[in-house]
Amino acid sequence: MISTLDIDIYNAFYQQRKITEKYVGQVPFTWNYSLVNFNADCTEGLSFDLFDKVIVGILLVDEELNITQIGEILGMNVVHDAANQRYRDEAEYDILRAAIDSLVDFKMIETGDIYYNCCRVTDIGREYAAKGRKFKFAGNKEFALYFDSTSGNHKQAKELFSRYNPVAKLLRQSDDYLNETILKELCLDQQLDIYNPEKGNSFTNTTINRRKSFSYDLPLQVLLFYNLETNEMRLAAYEPGTKREVEYVSNWLNENQKQELLEHYFDDIDISETGGRLPLAYSSNLIALNLEFEKALSENPQAALELASKANEATNYVDPPYFWKNISNFIKPDAAELYLFVPEPTTDFLDIVAQLAKRALPVPLFIVIEQCEDRRTQALLSSIKEFCVGTTRSVFVLEAEQINAFAFWVVTDRTTNQYKDVSFYSEYGDKKVIIEVLELSQINLGKSEPVCKKVKNLMAAEYLPLIYKNVADYAVKQKGRNENEINDKVIASHNDLTNKALVFDTLDLTEADKTNLASIKQEIRDLISFHTEKWKATTGKKLDELTSSYESKEVNDLAELSGFMVAAKAILVAAPDTFEEIIAAADVLIRQLKEREQYIKDEIIAKTFVIDTNVFIEDPNILELINKKDYVALSFQVIEELDKLKMKDNTKDQASAASKNINQFLQKSSKEKNPRVRKTRENLKLLPTELQNKSGDNSILSIACIYKDKNPVILTNDNNLQIKAQMLSIPVLNLDTFKANVKRP
Repeated sequence: MISTLDIDIYNAFYQQRKITEKYVGQVPFTWNYSLVNFNADCTEGLSFDLFDKVIVGILLVDEELNITQIGEILGMNVVHDAANQRYRDEAEYDILRAAIDSLVDFKMIETGDIYYNCCRVTDIGREYAAKGRKFKFAGNKEFALYFDSTSGNHKQAKELFSRYNPVAKLLRQSDDYLNETILKELCLDQQLDIYNPEKGNSFTNTTINRRKSFSYDLPLQVLLFYNLETNEMRLAAYEPGTKREVEYVSNWLNENQKQELLEHYFDDIDISETGGRLPLAYSSNLIALNLEFEKALSENPQAALELASKANEATNYVDPPYFWKNISNFIKPDAAELYLFVPEPTTDFLDIVAQLAKRALPVPLFIVIEQCEDRRTQALLSSIKEFCVGTTRSVFVLEAEQINAFAFWVVTDRTTNQYKDVSFYSEYGDKKVIIEVLELSQINLGKSEPVCKKVKNLMAAEYLPLIYKNVADYAVKQKGRNENEINDKVIASHNDLTNKALVFDTLDLTEADKTNLASIKQEIRDLISFHTEKWKATTGKKLDELTSSYESKEVNDLAELSGFMVAAKAILVAAPDTFEEIIAAADVLIRQLKEREQYIKDEIIAKTFVIDTNVFIEDPNILELINKKDYVALSFQVIEELDKLKMKDNTKDQASAASKNINQFLQKSSKEKNPRVRKTRENLKLLPTELQNKSGDNSILSIACIYKDKNPVILTNDNNLQIKAQMLSIPVLNLDTFKANVKRP
């Protein structure tokens, strides 16, 4: 029977195996490695400075010199000879002496005495000079190295095993631990700061710190994949902790341990309980799909993935891990119910059942599990039953004394699709490979319906009393809920427990079960009615308070009025159709708010008139009609159009008069404390994309949008511009309407 480990393995290898490859089993394998902690005397290499190179170079040529001779060769003033009027520069002398002392510290030269009378290079100095570095003792340091005890490939051990954390064991014995050559090679990969020939770092006198050194056994599962097309087997190392393949180990096993591990697998094969040889039609179909898959992989990766799914969903045989991972794909839209029958349950499979129970499946799921005596299995089964009782999802678990065979049923109103465990065998040389699949078959409703009804009746007897208790407890808790938390979603959620019980509504129930079902329905109806009345009262109260607040003051600010409008519309939208009185009252308030909004715009706050060219031509004196509290937004486009109209005989007088009036209006406005002219450039980007082309109409519209917070009104006799303005929710008037409604200033 499948386990969660099988599904994890499938997830890890699903996209990297061929369609024709089948996961046929696993063999446990332990990989041994060690982490050894060392102590060693370490040396550190330092580059020669200029003095180092020159002083050592001089002594290598002349072999033996005193400090004065060295200084003279270097051109330094280090000789004291008063008779010849030569006086030593003490600073230069100290610099030279410090340089020689440094080389003495590194044991590269000897001075003969404290007066530096016999300076010469030591054997170590000659060695260091050849290497171009000087070395100093860096102390006794601690460092750790990984050793691969299984393959002997220590160089990759740290990269491979540092990510894992198995249980530590006593350190295994190995001659490699103190082999200086091996240690230095490993340090190049694992501890470059300890040993690095390029930098001159090295170590000696190595000892093992056994209190900090351990060996480890990394538990792996060696997976076996069988290729139906080539009849070949492939091994893959899977590490359960990280749920990933260890590729290095996979390659090593295929090269070094394949035969031994396969023999271990084949020792446990028993084909007597299989369904016979793997159907040829199935393997042929997979081979054909694999050819398409390989072609699509390079051309269309998404299509390749769909082909991989097709290998499971378009045949009568499904890989069990794929089925349990993608079970929703096998529940067709016309499915009515699901049934799972589990004989001899294991903890591994019950983990899958637990995950299945928690999934949001579209139809009821009935799980029948054979009774078991194993304490761990029974404990897991009890936790699944506890979840099914407590959840509002339509999922149920029933224990039965005996179940003959595993099966998963997808029941529709026409037929029952059954998925059952089947094992087939195929050949690997003279051996047999077992391939496990879920086989799809159809069961006549005449055979499946009696089983389904029996299962549901047994579950009704067990679950309806429990659901009723849950509903009663739930109702008590919900009736104490804060009234401000109640809304349509909360009320709708009350039906979840009823819906769970309604799964049994069509059955021929016992009187006790009928009573429980009726009580569940009534309890939920009462709760919904209780909450609906509370919600209605709370909503009515909110609307009354909002209305009273509005009526208690004279609102002249559009922003404040907007707050009332938003609150009123929120109440209206949230109220269900049954709240008829509240809806009517909200409509009245919203209508009053709209009327007040129009009044404020018309009578209280200043307007910003954006005047079209045609209005200036029809009435050049239009600016004289603008109320002194209102503003005018002038468009450069209008000014340019008036300028052009001065050149035409039929409009030159009106255009000239309009231009003159605009000029006078601008001059007068500039002298006012609060100028009545708003001047700006058009911004076509404020308009919808289709109106962003430059035109007179669009210029007017964009300026109105710029002043959208300044109560804009467009004055135009152009019908098309009036239509566009209305579509953009911009107030618009023609000249006649304006004159009829606006008083002269």
